[in-house]
Amino acid sequence: MKKFLLTLLSISVILISGAVGFFTYLFLNDPYREFKDYENDIDKAYSLYDADLYQESLDKIKEYNDLLTGNSYKYYSKSLEGKNYYQLEQYPQAMSSLQEFEKFISVKEHTKKIKNHEEMSYENNLFLALTYYQLQDYKLSQSYFDKVVEDKNKLMNLKLKVHSEEVVSMYAETLIHNQKYDDAISILNELINESGVLKETKANSLKLIGDIYAEHLDDNEQAISYYEKSYSINKSLPVIEKLADLYLELEDYESALSYIKTGEQLFNQDKNVASLYTYEGILLYKLGEFEESIEILEISEELLVEEENMEEEDKQKIHTTNVMYLMYDYFHMKDYQKTSEIIDEILNDMQFDEEMKQIAEEYKVDVDSYLGYRGY
Repeated sequence: MKKFLLTLLSISVILISGAVGFFTYLFLNDPYREFKDYENDIDKAYSLYDADLYQESLDKIKEYNDLLTGNSYKYYSKSLEGKNYYQLEQYPQAMSSLQEFEKFISVKEHTKKIKNHEEMSYENNLFLALTYYQLQDYKLSQSYFDKVVEDKNKLMNLKLKVHSEEVVSMYAETLIHNQKYDDAISILNELINESGVLKETKANSLKLIGDIYAEHLDDNEQAISYYEKSYSINKSLPVIEKLADLYLELEDYESALSYIKTGEQLFNQDKNVASLYTYEGILLYKLGEFEESIEILEISEELLVEEENMEEEDKQKIHTTNVMYLMYDYFHMKDYQKTSEIIDEILNDMQFDEEMKQIAEEYKVDVDSYLGYRGY
């Protein structure tokens, strides 16, 4: 029995000595026994991030974290890791890293070690808001945006990779998704009235307010007012099409046609302009200019063949619209042979027929009254 106890004691001494030796080895070989040592090295990864070298910054973070021996310092780098992933458009990874930093910074012991912990926490919340926005989780995105936008001065003064004006615009879009339209309008109006705001930002903010009135508040008069203010700053194609849509709905075809022709002049060198000629053809039809409408719709068909970057679904919709209005034009010109040919094409393709009826509903035209004259 005595011999057995002595053996056990010897084994225990060996195990304890080995453990002590192992932890002594770790202590002596861990380059990050002090937090400030780790912090200084992570600054090198920040320099790479500032130089837009996001993958290199991530590689550097991993290199330093691989040297750690079990302490929690690595969570300090999670915010930078998340920002790198965000810039690389790897949003699920960004969310995971930013959330880990949020947990780390919430512990008092950790904040004592970080001299700029408030600024880091603020930026982390901002990038969580942006990341959730990109992931289309607008509820969570707003919850983080609400935190950062409270301190507008800090937001405007931060040296961010995302411009502060863009942040406010994204916040407004988040509010729109969450049906907080009055709040979104208020935020956008504040941005519009900020001194030194970029013209493009001001024009886009005015367009967003126009979208709210047109698409959510059913106030076309206010929508037109904001779209026209946006148009006066930047004659963008989306705003031109929005104005044409509203004037078409109000049956002010001359005003709608004026905007569409301006669009054709401004963007005639661009691709994806077939839709503008389709729009002009529709408006000429509405104005009773059937021959001109046919000419313009045929130009749209020619342009459509040359379109390379347009989605097939969009091409099909434009083609269907062109065919439908060509049918209307030939019918009103009493060219029943041409009208019949087009109707035969429609009736031979049931899907085509359904698409035409959807488009007709959009433009408030009764397709059946045209098909019906032949007894179909």
